[in-house]
Amino acid sequence: MSAIDNAISDILFEIPMEVLRAAFLGDRQLYSSTGARQVYNTSMNDVLRNKVFDAKVLKDCDLLGGQEVIIPLYDTDYWKPDNFTTVFRVDQAKTRGLRITSVLSLLYGYPDALYGAPGAGVGTYSGSGNQNGYQGAVTAGMTSMMQSYAPAVEIQLANIEIVGFNTIAIYETQIITNQLTLRCRLSNDAELNNIKNNSWPVFSELAVLATKALIYNTLRIKLDQGQLVGGVELGAFREVVMEYADAAQNYRDFFRERWQRVAAYNNTLGRYRAIRRATPKR
Repeated sequence: MSAIDNAISDILFEIPMEVLRAAFLGDRQLYSSTGARQVYNTSMNDVLRNKVFDAKVLKDCDLLGGQEVIIPLYDTDYWKPDNFTTVFRVDQAKTRGLRITSVLSLLYGYPDALYGAPGAGVGTYSGSGNQNGYQGAVTAGMTSMMQSYAPAVEIQLANIEIVGFNTIAIYETQIITNQLTLRCRLSNDAELNNIKNNSWPVFSELAVLATKALIYNTLRIKLDQGQLVGGVELGAFREVVMEYADAAQNYRDFFRERWQRVAAYNNTLGRYRAIRRATPKR
């Protein structure tokens, strides 16, 4: 079970099946030249995934981005269309097949440099030095600890934009190399596996509101035309559908006021950075 499967179960539990069939399966019929009816072999779950989740909810969730990640670019292909533009195409292996939705920062250097190199004495037999005169692990560690109290110097590139699938362009007059670190947001997993289980009920509420909004927009004209669907008495059918008149606005309000906070909570690196910024320094 995924967050989407759980949301579909909640939709089927909350919304009458007759209304769902009228809104999502009413156009799933074909008539042959002989007049015999042919019905698409499509389940309600598949239609909900296509019309509600893929077409609306997941796209909106991707606007906020899924996980915030840090990607070293030292082995990433790049080219220079002109003297002032450098374009990087980030390998999908580094993004786990997900799409980069926004670039947060791009810094000179890369995370591997934070841990030193073997030639600096890390991993040698001596804890404080070695026969070649290099610093050992203990000395290097103490030095790093003292340096950590000083503010870090970050050389950050600012004029950046996404120009294609996992492709970013840097517009700078200085020389650009591939010794860079990209901090960005990725799209959500296709099944929203990056969402924690305790956030599933909130996601289900968002999906239910989106479904109600689509039902209202799909059926309100047909109701004015006095159509009966599946033998359901029009008064009861109309009453259910008209209850969803404010669902679109409720969806927008819920997305802005509730889901944005839930998405931030599920963004592990972004949450840690926010806590670190809010924590007073000595």
